[in-house]
Amino acid sequence: MEYKRASEIFPVELLEIIQAYAEGCVVYIPKRSGERQDWGKSTGIKQELKDRNHKIKKDHQSGLSVHHLTDKYHLTESMIKKIIYGT
Repeated sequence: MEYKRASEIFPVELLEIIQAYAEGCVVYIPKRSGERQDWGKSTGIKQELKDRNHKIKKDHQSGLSVHHLTDKYHLTESMIKKIIYGT
């Protein structure tokens, strides 16, 4: 998400109308519904996390302890347990 100054992108007339509703506020303007992407799709992070979590589950099934997994993946014990047990 990119931040831009409203005064640099909106015509004065439109800016004055927006100010009547949200003066001094930070306003998020979403993309048009047909142009929105799911979270993590453009960066690939969603798939990376899915792959990492799959490796964690596989490592645990092959006998690695939760403590060992916390060191290996640099995550907290509670996060490792959430990934393994799905809680």
